Amino acid sequence: MSSLKINVVNKEGRVPVTVLQLIGQVDASTYTSLQEKAEEEKKEGADYMLLDMTEVGYMSSAGFKAMHSIYSMLGGITDGGKTPHLGLLNPTDEVSRIVKTLGFDSYINIYSDLDEAISAF
Repeated sequence: MSSLKINVVNKEGRVPVTVLQLIGQVDASTYTSLQEKAEEEKKEGADYMLLDMTEVGYMSSAGFKAMHSIYSMLGGITDGGKTPHLGLLNPTDEVSRIVKTLGFDSYINIYSDLDEAISAF
């Protein structure tokens, strides 16, 4: 059974950004913990989230389901383009390739630098 640890870090840019640092695998046995943590943070007032995927070794279709759920929970597209409420940080090459194949990159910004990501919100 795979595992996923989620650390929460709050950063201040133009707006407060909640960074969910994911460590492990996001798959059928762990995706609900990601969704639940995001929902918990939203209930506590988080309107902008960054999923730090630096330490995610694998992400299955269930992980992408969780990502879409978080995207929808945060309001989806509000400016006619990419959502201003959700971003991805440092997905692995494999995860990034799947993100692009599924078209997630057309509505979620992907960043390689934490400071750049925070300032973009």
